[in-house]
Parts: sequence; structure tokens; C-alpha cells
Amino acid sequence: MEKFPLFINEGRLNTTWQVDSHLKANVFLESGFPEIIFDNDLADALLSSNSKLVRTASEASVNTWGTTENLPVVYKISGEMNLYGNLRQINALVVDLSEHEVWAGYDIIFPIRSFNVPTAINFADSLIEIGDGVIDNLISYEKYEADFDKEVNGLFAVLSLVVYDSLNVADTISGNFLFDLGASNAVYLNREKREVEFFLKKTKRMHLDSSRFTALPAQRMAIIMPEKFKLGSIDVEDQFIVVMDMGSENSSQQYIGAIGNSLLKDRRIVFDFNREEVYLKVIR
Repeated sequence: MEKFPLFINEGRLNTTWQVDSHLKANVFLESGFPEIIFDNDLADALLSSNSKLVRTASEASVNTWGTTENLPVVYKISGEMNLYGNLRQINALVVDLSEHEVWAGYDIIFPIRSFNVPTAINFADSLIEIGDGVIDNLISYEKYEADFDKEVNGLFAVLSLVVYDSLNVADTISGNFLFDLGASNAVYLNREKREVEFFLKKTKRMHLDSSRFTALPAQRMAIIMPEKFKLGSIDVEDQFIVVMDMGSENSSQQYIGAIGNSLLKDRRIVFDFNREEVYLKVIR
């Protein structure tokens, strides 16, 4: 089992890797994104020093939910390279990441599915762990049966979100929640779903003034701040729920919402993509 340091920067997960032994890359970790992306500066440097890499033209663009940005793909890069200490075949899109409001400053956007082995994000110990040993000794973990969405390269589960007001009166919404470690808040709800709009009206007594938060008008953001809430078996206090348009991609339409990494603090989460299972355990 291999381990890497885990850093949380403005609520987002990242690490640092040596690339082809002579380059250092700042890596943004995703769990609900379909492609590996290299910044164009890193890709240009790799192409100039690694003859096993091939550049091909592309007219594609990259879109992320929750933003209106479409970033053009400069080109594609493929071939053999050394990444996080392992020689592996890479197929990646090359984008000018400095043009993205969230990804600026990163060299690689890396979906954890691309490790191709079980992966654990250990928030309590600030570690990323990969390899078959990750799924050993999971008896004490809570297990979630999940499904794989190939469009976003991520796992999702059917869960119920229960919110409680100060009088302990509850409101509930259920549906598919995407595990999205690239999202910094605890829970997101997809305002494009009719049932979410209905839930938003029912919970109006728990809303915060959304003008306190930065958002584009097209995102139609609202903030629910319950006294406490429960998502599946996870009990949460002192966290808010972000309600917003999750983007125009077809894949976003099947989701009631997404689970961000703030929900998982003090926990170890294990993704087994081959078995389509997710495991959670509180680690103090």
C-alpha cells in the first residue's frame, strides 16, 4: 500500500507528486470527474523531455458542474511517464488551468478512479492511501452500496437527507448523491430537480441570507442551515447545505445532490471502484 500526504487548501484536496523524476506537480484530487487534466505548462515541459509522450490535437472543451465555464482543451497527451513513483500509461487532456476559478495554481487534476486500485482518503491523518491493502480490515466500517457513473468517473449512492430545525422538526429528501471530493462544502442539492425546489420551500425557516456567499446569478444559490442534519448514517452539526444548479451536463440530472469533503472530516473514506462500494469510519 502506498501513501501520499494530503493537504486541504480552501476546502479542496490536494497533494504533491514528482513527475518524471525532475518535475514537481501540485495535484487537485477529484472523485467525480471523468478525465485526467494537465496544465499546459506542465505538459509542454514533459513533451520537451520525454520522447515516449505523444501530443495529439483536440477540439474538445472541459465543463464542471456549478460553474458556467467551458475551458478549451489545448491538446491531448498520451504515453508512458513516471507519476507518483510509478511508471504508467497516461491519457490526459491539456488545459490552461490558470483560466479556471477553482483549478488555477494546480498542475494536474486527477480523478481518484484513475489510480485503478482501491483508494482511501484519510482526513484524520492527512493521508491518501492506495493499493489492495486499503480494503483489508474494514469490518468496523460503515458500508455503502454504490453505483458507478462512467460519465463523471465517480460513485454515487441512494441516500436520505434529513434536516432538523431548532424545535427538532424534520424534513427529508432522498435520491442519488454523488461522492465528490473536489467539492469543498458538506452537502450540495441540485436545484434543477423539481423535488429539490419543493424541499427548499419546505425548509424556508432554516435558510441563510445567500448574499453572504459568492455565486453567479445563474447558479440560483440558496443556503440551508439546519440545527443538525443526517445524510444516510452520518450525523452532522454546524454545517450548511448548498442548494444550486449543478450544471447543464446530462449526468448532473440524475443527482439529487453531491457529498463534499467537509462532511468527511475526522473520517477515513475508502473507495472500491471495482466492487462499487464505499466505506466510512470515524477516526478521532
